[in-house]
Amino acid sequence: MNYGFHRVIEPQGAVPQAALRLYNTTTIIHPAEILIRVSLLNLDSTGMATLRKRGIDIGEQVLGIVEQRGKLHNPVTSSGGVLVGEIKAIGEGVNPDFELAVSEIIIPVVSTSTLPLHLDEVGQVSADQVEVSGHAILFDGMGDLRKLPRDNF
Repeated sequence: MNYGFHRVIEPQGAVPQAALRLYNTTTIIHPAEILIRVSLLNLDSTGMATLRKRGIDIGEQVLGIVEQRGKLHNPVTSSGGVLVGEIKAIGEGVNPDFELAVSEIIIPVVSTSTLPLHLDEVGQVSADQVEVSGHAILFDGMGDLRKLPRDNF
């Protein structure tokens, strides 16, 4: 099992969720990592409400948070959200019992406040969802995930 301690930049020794910053490179650097191409973020409603109250473009705020922290971790609420994406690469140390395959569409049931995330751009924002183009790293053993049929995505 891997919980991503090797991705924590600041403060050293913190768990990824509590860290101020994660190393969000888009390459696998540990055999127990899974690279995901992210296309949608679903923010928690309280976190999204705090972003809306600021009166600044939501997309710009999301990009700024991810750029500063290396993850989507609202600095006011300490919350994140969940993502939807496509598996792009699977580290050789990922448990084969998970039966994952490259190109599967998944929703990791773990907060984006714990996952290294890199965003290239942000698209449309509607309700609590944000269309994005980017990548995230999921760690073997760090929660459950749900596979989505490709035709529903």
